[in-house]
Amino acid sequence: MTRAAGLLPTVFTHDGTSNTEGRHLDRLDREKRAYRDKQVVLLCRDPRDTVISCFFEATRRKNVFEGTLSEFLRDPHYGVEKIVRFYELWDGARSVPEKMLIVSYEELHADPARVLRETLAFLGAVDLPDPIVSEAIEYGRFDNMRRIEQAGGLGEGSRLRPADAADASSFKTRKGRVGGFAETLSEADLAFANRVISEHACPLLAAYRT
Repeated sequence: MTRAAGLLPTVFTHDGTSNTEGRHLDRLDREKRAYRDKQVVLLCRDPRDTVISCFFEATRRKNVFEGTLSEFLRDPHYGVEKIVRFYELWDGARSVPEKMLIVSYEELHADPARVLRETLAFLGAVDLPDPIVSEAIEYGRFDNMRRIEQAGGLGEGSRLRPADAADASSFKTRKGRVGGFAETLSEADLAFANRVISEHACPLLAAYRT
């Protein structure tokens, strides 16, 4: 889509952190050579919300993990320490890409028009009419994505399809909330996640320390 629009051709990647791969946190790429001379948009999200989303993806959609949320949270192949390590490595590699834009999931929720415009400008799309930006935001809202997924997704092979239509936790559009971890993690699990985040001084984690 970006290439067809005359913008920078854009590729989405988990950069070695996909649940399907289950790579150990010590095997994450440290040097980021693949991103040299590239422009990178790094999407950040609260590690506590991220790990819960990953848990349901791993257990309800991809079936690559059979343990509990508590076990997943502490697992070096999937858990919160791996997410924190990922952010630390990217913070240390800011100078590797030609350019880098850091966007947060929380900012997208709070001010989608501003964040979308900044991201598109980074890709080379500037001076977009307000109606086009508003239409894109409305199309991409969680409720609309959920309706599309319930209706069967975006065609054969689409990732936007539930693994089990009878299981709300197997939907790609599961909840789409900010701070939902507070209702999902046990007291002990939340304390563990908070401790892991607080023990690391990475600037990308500053907003998530408690």
